[in-house]
Amino acid sequence: MICARQGHRQTAPISPLAQISGRGLPEVVGFDLVHGYVVAEQKKVISYIQGTSLDSEEFQDTCMFTYHRLLSDEFCTSGIHRATQGEVKTRNKLDGENL
Repeated sequence: MICARQGHRQTAPISPLAQISGRGLPEVVGFDLVHGYVVAEQKKVISYIQGTSLDSEEFQDTCMFTYHRLLSDEFCTSGIHRATQGEVKTRNKLDGENL
């Protein structure tokens, strides 16, 4: 059993169930952040091109997605990752394939 530490004082042991259930939380938060980022960026782009044939969410969903603005350093798979914004939104939404 792993014990959590606060400064130099040991707190109550963390149960195995809490250890297991807590492991997925960073991923869930990440999925939500990615989904929110794509939605926000699409709204921003749509506001710039409003009144054109490209100002719909449906069109934006067909555009390519890249992680380069989400990751501070070059990420080894970002160059080979190929997905549309729509695929990324669907995969990362609440109850999406990643959850």
